Amino acid sequence: MWKNLEMMTLTANHKDVLFQNFLQQLCLHYAGRHDIGFYAQNLQVSVRYLQKVVKDITGRTVYSYISERLRIHARRLLASSDMTIEQIAFVLHFSSPSAFGKFFKTNCGMSPKQFREQVKEDRVK
Repeated sequence: MWKNLEMMTLTANHKDVLFQNFLQQLCLHYAGRHDIGFYAQNLQVSVRYLQKVVKDITGRTVYSYISERLRIHARRLLASSDMTIEQIAFVLHFSSPSAFGKFFKTNCGMSPKQFREQVKEDRVK
């Protein structure tokens, strides 16, 4: 009985460490690497296992974490820089400005241009 409990504890600790290591890798690489396979390879686990661990611990998907980091960075750049939308798409390693626009609209509910205009309007108020 104690061996089973000890094994469960070791497994839980391993999963927590893996999740923390994933978050560290994400902070370092999210702008340049959007693919789950990259993170799994860096953590020396399969994509399926990484997805399962993250989902089990947080109830969220790996991609939701990647998307969240990209969304936050994109909003920050749109709100506080003079970079064009094309330049932001390049900095965040999207394949094209239209791919960035599609990602942004899906995740923020408006186009990058609309977001930037809204931020400008809010500053005037």
